[in-house]
Amino acid sequence: GTMMPNRGAGSQEDCLGCPEGYFCGSGTGQISTTLHRCKAGHYCPANTTLFVPCPAGSYTGFIGGSNPAQHGGDPTLYVEATACHPCPRGHFCPEGAPEAYPCPISTFNPNMNGTAIEDCLPCPAGRACPEISLSTQLSPQDSTLLSATFTCSEGHYCPPGTAYPTDNPCPAGTLSHSTEAASLADCPPCPAGVACAVGTGGRYNPPVPCSAGHYCPAGTTYPTEYPCP
Repeated sequence: GTMMPNRGAGSQEDCLGCPEGYFCGSGTGQISTTLHRCKAGHYCPANTTLFVPCPAGSYTGFIGGSNPAQHGGDPTLYVEATACHPCPRGHFCPEGAPEAYPCPISTFNPNMNGTAIEDCLPCPAGRACPEISLSTQLSPQDSTLLSATFTCSEGHYCPPGTAYPTDNPCPAGTLSHSTEAASLADCPPCPAGVACAVGTGGRYNPPVPCSAGHYCPAGTTYPTEYPCP
C-alpha cells in the first residue's frame, strides 16, 4: 500500500502512501499507469496493495477507479465516474464486472443489482422477449405486465421463456384470436364451417370458409378436407 519513487530512503516512514486509483505491492517504486492503475471492474482506495473487485450487483468500466459506492442502487443519484455503478434492470453483474451484462433473449430482469444470469427470469407466459436487456416491471396493483416484453402473436401461444411472438403457432385445426395465449390449451378447435391452417387467428390470418362441395366439422384443417359424398 506504499511506494517510494526516489532512491536513498532511510526508513519505512519515508515510504509514500499509494494514491487513489492505483495499487502498490511490496517494493513499488515509481508507479506506472500501465502496471499499477486499477483495472476495470475494480476499485483502489488510497494505500491499497491490490485492486478490489466491485461487489456483485455492481460494475465499472472505469480504469483507475477508487470508490466502491453504489448509492443504494438508486440510479437517480449522482454516481462518480470512479464508483462501482449499480447494475441496471435487464442486466446482471457478477463480482468484478467491467460492464453490465445484458439478459439474453427469452428472459427479462425487473430488478436492479442483479448478480448472476439466474437473475434473468424466463419471459412470462403469454408474452415474448425477443430482445436482450429487457427489464419489464410488474404493476404492484394487478401484476399486469407493462411495456418492454411483447404480446404473443394471434394464432400462436407463448409459454414461459418464449423468445419470439411467433415461436409456437397453433396447430392446424385450431386457432387463437388472443394476444395472451400461454399454452396449447389456449388454441381451441376450429369452429364448424371453416378451416384452420397452422397459425390461424386474428385479422391477418382468419379461418378460411369451407369450399363448395365440401363440409367442415369442428377441427377441420383445410377447406377441401371433407368432400360431400
